[in-house]
Amino acid sequence: MQLGHGRHASDQALEQYSTGCLDTQQLQEFEEHLLICARCQDSLAFTDAYRKASGASSWNWGRKPPLRYLARIRVAVVSVVPINN
Repeated sequence: MQLGHGRHASDQALEQYSTGCLDTQQLQEFEEHLLICARCQDSLAFTDAYRKASGASSWNWGRKPPLRYLARIRVAVVSVVPINN
């Protein structure tokens, strides 16, 4: 497990745990630390709340946005940077 300053879980480790991206050994070490560390428990709760509020989730990061969003993006980009054909 990646421990930051003061021997607490790093932001990266918290995010990896929150998104299910730790391997088996890292997961075991992280959960053992969480059992005894109130600060890391609070940090994890914050990380989870932030992910939930922002709508971020590891399962959809690689997916393409729906076409209706692509059209909105094109309109927004063209309004800032005109396309010269």
